[in-house]
Amino acid sequence: MSIQIFEVSNRRELDIFVRMPGVVYYNDPLWLPPPPHQVVNKLMKIPPENLHLLVAVENNNVVGRIAGMINKQHFENDTALFGFFESIDNKTIAKELLNTVERWAASKNYHRLNGPVSYNTNDSIGMLVEGFDLPPQDSMPYNPYYYSSLLESAGYSKYEDLLAYMWNDRIPVPEKLVRVSKKARANKGLAIRQLNLSNIQKEAQVLSTIHNETMQDNWGAERLPIADAANYLRNYRSYADPNLLMVAEVNKEPAGIMLCLPNTLNPQHKSCRVAVMAVRPKYRSKGIAALLMHETILRLFHKGYNQAEISLVMENNTMMNRILQKVFNFDIAKRFRLYQKKL
Repeated sequence: MSIQIFEVSNRRELDIFVRMPGVVYYNDPLWLPPPPHQVVNKLMKIPPENLHLLVAVENNNVVGRIAGMINKQHFENDTALFGFFESIDNKTIAKELLNTVERWAASKNYHRLNGPVSYNTNDSIGMLVEGFDLPPQDSMPYNPYYYSSLLESAGYSKYEDLLAYMWNDRIPVPEKLVRVSKKARANKGLAIRQLNLSNIQKEAQVLSTIHNETMQDNWGAERLPIADAANYLRNYRSYADPNLLMVAEVNKEPAGIMLCLPNTLNPQHKSCRVAVMAVRPKYRSKGIAALLMHETILRLFHKGYNQAEISLVMENNTMMNRILQKVFNFDIAKRFRLYQKKL
């Protein structure tokens, strides 16, 4: 029987779309399915006219899915997006899904398709292409090794890579990191404080301000509203270690932030992820990033953590990659790829 691609048009089909990844990951002990309502909520935030949900069926079995999306506010005018991509290891199925989204995008006068992206870059972005031997982290892309070959066989090529670095407790603290951190700590008016999760509105303002100032030049960057920042922080209350949520201040003004979150996908191991490490432009070159990282490492040692992933870092973020490699002495552990295709 031939492959059939159908558009999601009702709640029953939406449920099939949401639960489809179980077909791919049913035998993968590292995969933890996201709650269905979370996926539905993400999709419902996208204007219906900018969303095209597709499911692939072969021999009455669901074998793949994809979403075509348009986000005019945050991406190039000629660029449509794809995301929520899942498929069994079959290049024909993947190509049919992608080609259907391509035709939809072209019909709306878009000339390029980029992804995978979950509508905006504040959510899941990219596809894992290196680092399959390492456990996945919360809110990070995770997929089978063969996904990159599915996209490349359908004519997609690299657009941008995003990197993840790894710290572990066997790595000695680099002397340069200690030296730069010590120098920064000596600056009058510079202090590190713990994020106060009992004052969500105040801290949401801090997170929103720093995010919006530091991420504005990234591809597809979307501003983080205070309300969304507040939702993130409320969620942290249930599982984050407050000692690993830090703000750097200069004369009481927020200058940088470091948010290190436990890996709830792998609770038997004491690991975490540096989800946010950012310094406002006017406070850069003052050693604040080094101070935040050094303080984080000291607290990780004290708390008994043995591993921390630092992600995601855009490959073209020269300054941050130089700091992580030359000052912190970290190695690239994972690579996530954004793909593109001209239509």
